[in-house]
Amino acid sequence: MPLSLFEEKVSVIIQKPKKTIEVVNGYKPSYHLIVKANAVLIQNEEDISIDKIKKVLEKKIKREILKTMEKSEEINADLLNISEKTYRYHLKKWDVSAINSIDKESIEHIEVKIHIEQNINYKH
Repeated sequence: MPLSLFEEKVSVIIQKPKKTIEVVNGYKPSYHLIVKANAVLIQNEEDISIDKIKKVLEKKIKREILKTMEKSEEINADLLNISEKTYRYHLKKWDVSAINSIDKESIEHIEVKIHIEQNINYKH
């Protein structure tokens, strides 16, 4: 998945993102989302530090997850398939309507960890 940052001065390709969903007990289920991925830096016109790129990239991915959650609420669907684990392993704790009542507030915590590598054919 290619992504541009810093007004297209930086380009990365996100590879093999993995998500982990932890179900948190409460009145209704809530969730901790952990996303880990590698990114290959393919363009960095202004020599922006890897650290800065990493922070901006992690924030951008976090924002995209929240946007997707908002869209999920609008169309009353679980676009990120977050509640699947709850259905599978916690059906005795909550009824189906509680599990289905997933919204942006159901996400207690989002952690995004990106490891950035520089491409050998890196455009400078």
